[in-house]
Amino acid sequence: MQIDAMFLTIAGFIGTLILNAFAVGVAYGRLSAKINKNSDDIINIQAREIVDIRTELSKIDGKFFTPEGEPRLVSFKAHDHICLRANEAITAELRHVTAALNTNTQRVKECGDQVAQLTTWVTVLEEKVEK
Repeated sequence: MQIDAMFLTIAGFIGTLILNAFAVGVAYGRLSAKINKNSDDIINIQAREIVDIRTELSKIDGKFFTPEGEPRLVSFKAHDHICLRANEAITAELRHVTAALNTNTQRVKECGDQVAQLTTWVTVLEEKVEK
């Protein structure tokens, strides 16, 4: 009877360790997916917004220069208006980039918190295995 109780205790302990290891593995997989998505989002934001800013700059060039590269005659008032509009457009794009990067920074912080939690779980599992 004692052998059966001891066997059940050991089997329960091993089963608990396997279940905990599986839970840590699932959590690690989810965390890795979130980190990859955040990295892809940051790359997409950088690429898209740089193109948008370059588009604004090319619009400015189109207003100040002819297609042949000759400078156009523009009044000071028109020049100031064009520059002001371009600066507003670029500022709006930069605000969008900043907001998106702040969102991703928050996601990365959340992932860091999850990594800390997983590290704690792994430490607890290692302590159980060592006992």
